[in-house]
Amino acid sequence: MLLRRLGSGDNWDGCEVLNLYRVSGTVPEKLVFDNADRTLRDSGADSIHTHHIDTPPRYGVIAMRSSGLLHIGARTVHSQYTYYAINTAAGGALIEQAVMVGSDAQPTLSGEAAKLTDDLYRALLASIDRAPAPSPRNTGKYATGRRPAPSSSSTTPIATGPADTGRKWRPMSIIRVNFLPEFYFGDDAVLLTLDGGGVDKLKAALSDAKQHGASRLEHDGVTHEFHIESDAADIELGPIHVVWRLDEAKAAEIIADLAVLSDEGTVGRPTSGHFYVDMSTPTKTLVVSRDEYVDVVYPWQSPA
Repeated sequence: MLLRRLGSGDNWDGCEVLNLYRVSGTVPEKLVFDNADRTLRDSGADSIHTHHIDTPPRYGVIAMRSSGLLHIGARTVHSQYTYYAINTAAGGALIEQAVMVGSDAQPTLSGEAAKLTDDLYRALLASIDRAPAPSPRNTGKYATGRRPAPSSSSTTPIATGPADTGRKWRPMSIIRVNFLPEFYFGDDAVLLTLDGGGVDKLKAALSDAKQHGASRLEHDGVTHEFHIESDAADIELGPIHVVWRLDEAKAAEIIADLAVLSDEGTVGRPTSGHFYVDMSTPTKTLVVSRDEYVDVVYPWQSPA
């Protein structure tokens, strides 16, 4: 929130509020069109005007703006709401910009308000321009967080011979943990890649740790240690040794996520999908994914 005060009075003369929402699915165009003026209408505003904002088709942005006059006590406030919806393979995002200026300050601040509106529009398009195009086999830093959406179609068969990376694929369950810069909408994240068997093994190991305080899982040359510790939500990453330090609530959250991703939990749902888990270190976000990246082997990167 940005507040603007012209004089020394106690009241603000203008403000800007930015809200960013993300959804697991897509944001329907009709939903944006039909609800752009809802906040103004529900607030009792009058002189409401709503229009579509033209953007170049290549950006794939749904943009609407609604403006009107709010009456707050004896004060009239010029209010403008702008909405930008962006849909990617990873899901949808909705940006809401609210700019409000008191009628007495409108002649002075109208230029500033217009610049705030224009700056956000330009920044959004520039961020899309900077995003590298996703390749068929790469995501994250390599595709600016645009991950595949859950799909009911079958996953790519795992080859039994050497992959491009030189690593030999084996017909076993998959559990891989990687630190990936700029993977989560431009922010660093830890990606936990699993297939169905990996989901079950990790869930069992984490459930044992929650019950007994600690557990250990050896998988594909990597040792995973799980420790239940108060107020912890941390992962210590190494190429062959991963230490999970979680409090009981965080462990229960991940176990519940894994239960949904398991074969038993997929009745009526796609077998592939992902969850986001808030963490402390080495990143703020853990992406728990089943059957979305099993055919991609990311090079090891240290969070340090």
